[in-house]
Amino acid sequence: MLKFYGHWRFIPPPDGKWRNQAIPSEAIEDFYRFIAKTATQGNRQQILEHFKGAFCGVVGATHVWSTNESWAVSDLRTYMNQAAENAPLFIEAFYDACKSLPDLSAEFYAPDVAAINALCLKHNIGYEIQPPYLVLREDQANASSNDDRSNMILRNAVLEKEKNRYRLLLALYEITTERGECSISRPDIVQRSGLDPDAARAAENYLEGAGLLEVMTIGPKGKIEITHPGIVEIEKHLKKPYPSPPDSTTELPQTLSAGCVGPTNQVGTHPLKVFLCHSSGDKPAVRELYYRLRADGINPWLDEENLLPGQVWQQEIPKAVRDSDVVIVCLSQSAINKSGYVQKEIKYALDIADEQPEGTIFLIPVKLEECDVPDRLSRWQWVNLFDEKGYQRLMLALNVRASRLQG
Repeated sequence: MLKFYGHWRFIPPPDGKWRNQAIPSEAIEDFYRFIAKTATQGNRQQILEHFKGAFCGVVGATHVWSTNESWAVSDLRTYMNQAAENAPLFIEAFYDACKSLPDLSAEFYAPDVAAINALCLKHNIGYEIQPPYLVLREDQANASSNDDRSNMILRNAVLEKEKNRYRLLLALYEITTERGECSISRPDIVQRSGLDPDAARAAENYLEGAGLLEVMTIGPKGKIEITHPGIVEIEKHLKKPYPSPPDSTTELPQTLSAGCVGPTNQVGTHPLKVFLCHSSGDKPAVRELYYRLRADGINPWLDEENLLPGQVWQQEIPKAVRDSDVVIVCLSQSAINKSGYVQKEIKYALDIADEQPEGTIFLIPVKLEECDVPDRLSRWQWVNLFDEKGYQRLMLALNVRASRLQG
């Protein structure tokens, strides 16, 4: 399944220079010709049914085998025309069918990504597949470099993860409200959220690490409970108070998880300010961290995002370090062995860390890969960002810092 903005499944972007909303009829014919040629490799109806099943899926229809090959062609065309009303869904169906065709036979060959993109370009269709993402060509045209294009794709991915977390938490909130129960079974939550199992598990792991839910019993049919920070977070989105469960004396959980205050990370009226100290060679990994933090309510400072044209960076960077609530020092093999301005940034951070009250979480060494921690940073506990729960541990530390700043 391709990854793209969830709302495209209901309302595609408007047409402009490119055709973004629907697949034109002449393009549908070309896509069908691809299918017809593909079907010559084996049992024709079996391959037609394979593609028909993919298009049935995106229009919400049940896939039933046609009575014969002729009806299979007719039914396939019907579902293709229905799917064509939403261009992203049409492209997703065709791509998924091509990608999964070898499941029928390893000898079958389907159109590859380059062929699909070329066909879209031929008909001025405004999308390009960049596995696993589907991106707008207009966005790419606005991207002035490969780095900008990478940023766009990463933003899409981060937004999709954020939506998945919200959907899962909202499902838990709604079922708890309706039933007046605290602990809800995992299958019920997944079904209500509409997420696939892998996406639901990823969202669950994140929300558990952030203290917004608790896993009460382990296993596929285990039970999950929303915590008080989770209630606060979902109410912030819904903009309404949490209702009392009907006809129930069950009390909702009110305890914080290990000092976690949820992903709002507010310090007074502003988000927690975090400076990202890093080596230029680690820019891609640090950029990804920047967008993850942004998606989780943090206000990170990154030179390429926050420095404005005309500003004197030698003045602005030390000022940003001093104004931050937390400084994250990103470490890698290249960073610890590289001389240059990154070492000055670390020195600024160390000087300010020495001014902090004892026990303050201000400087956090973050290892982007396996590497040694420099002696001057070794007195602070570091976190391995590449570990499975490394990011969750980092968020926990930031939540604790936000909580203490709030007093």
